[in-house]
Amino acid sequence: LFLEYCDSRVGSESAPGEDGQAANGEANGNGAASPVFTRVVITDHLRERLETITRLAERHIAVEALKETFERVTLRLEQIIEDVQTALPLSPEDLETDLTMIEEVILDGLKDGFGPEQLKEIRQEGHQKLRSYKKSMGPEVYEQTMNNFVARRLREQYGVPRLSLFYL
Repeated sequence: LFLEYCDSRVGSESAPGEDGQAANGEANGNGAASPVFTRVVITDHLRERLETITRLAERHIAVEALKETFERVTLRLEQIIEDVQTALPLSPEDLETDLTMIEEVILDGLKDGFGPEQLKEIRQEGHQKLRSYKKSMGPEVYEQTMNNFVARRLREQYGVPRLSLFYL
């Protein structure tokens, strides 16, 4: 999926990185360097997210689950930013995997900080919104859609940004 996304960006008007190479230093399948995921762009994206999460940690310091989650995420993002700046070659795929795992950690922390009653209310809202689609979805698809709805609501409630490179 990631490589397909990069291929879809070929010809876009994004500026190449400092050295004119793709973020991973390799050419895409068409033989042209993909300028989408340069070190500078990735680092800027992650620093913005880090600043937001740092502010969230300060704002929610009284809620132990959130405080601990945001502190862990902050430390990991700082490590990742350092790695992005120094890794040769840079692997956007591995980075995306790391960012996805961090988003899961954040989501677990948000669920712990939100409380079971409030989570139940969000799920009820999701059931109401998905009621007309439930018959056309398999149980697994419905549950995944419900989980996505809950995750989106929690991120909105707390103002947590998406970390994925797909949100560049």
